[in-house]
Amino acid sequence: MLPSATALSTQQLAEFLAVVSAVHDGLSATRIAVERAARALEAEVATVLGDAGVASSVGFPLGRVPVAELAQVVGGDRWLLDVPGAGLCHTAVAPIAGRTPGHLLVARSGEDGFTVEEVSLLRGMARVLELTIGTLHTFEAERSCRRSSGRSPAGSRSSPSWTPSRPGRGSCCATRWRGCGCAIRTTPG
Repeated sequence: MLPSATALSTQQLAEFLAVVSAVHDGLSATRIAVERAARALEAEVATVLGDAGVASSVGFPLGRVPVAELAQVVGGDRWLLDVPGAGLCHTAVAPIAGRTPGHLLVARSGEDGFTVEEVSLLRGMARVLELTIGTLHTFEAERSCRRSSGRSPAGSRSSPSWTPSRPGRGSCCATRWRGCGCAIRTTPG
């Protein structure tokens, strides 16, 4: 018996989460997310398009990513993309919010477009990437704050400078240090 579309999407999203969240920097997370989205959705091409252009892509010839056409797809002005070697391909796009906003876009050849389940999976993948990049940024900000202050990491009760506080009450980098001086603050949850 074959698994249902929902069960398969759940499994694919879990595998995507495991792989993307295992990396240590946003660029690697983005690259892996693009590769895994293309594989999971059997797409000819996949890309993350952000404010600064293409962050990562697979399937396009080197140096020939059609940025203007991708922007039209993201903007809703077109739904088909001409992919070299594959012809006209149906597209699906999911927004990426957070620190590095953009869009995760996939394109696949064939008669049919993407199913509701596949678009939902793509949205889940974009959200996982968004959260992973946000988490990686928070970790880096905490490390930077720790380096600049010379204090021990959050949760280390051996340090006399550690003071528990509630999130959003001036707590720095989620570390809860008194007087760190870091400009990064948590927001109320």
